[in-house]
Amino acid sequence: MTNDRRRTVQASILVVEDNPFVLDSTALALEHLGHEVRLASHGTEALNILDEIESIDLVLADVKLPGELNGLEVAREVQKRYPEAKILLASAYQRDELISAGKVDEGMAFLTKPFSVDDLEREIQRLLAG
Repeated sequence: MTNDRRRTVQASILVVEDNPFVLDSTALALEHLGHEVRLASHGTEALNILDEIESIDLVLADVKLPGELNGLEVAREVQKRYPEAKILLASAYQRDELISAGKVDEGMAFLTKPFSVDDLEREIQRLLAG
């Protein structure tokens, strides 16, 4: 990546992902882009982290998570606690399929897995700017 591509607005980002490889690689990419990153491997862990912090700029959550809370439920809880926080959901399933199944709300920001670092950076910049 060239230096001009590292102009991402620095943000505090919580990544919620149950696949350790995806979690670690996403964290590394976000840290490289200059973001402060917190990690959770399931929804309950994400909510525990939210209990410990004062603010969060963006939450990137996998739609399908193990345990009691899926990504959409985590997103809804984040919006209650931090209405200013941006939500970005991700899944290997197609967005329209997830909307039809009630797993993603219409209008929510969404990335299809696998996504590139460029796609991730572009979507985060778009969300933080808006």
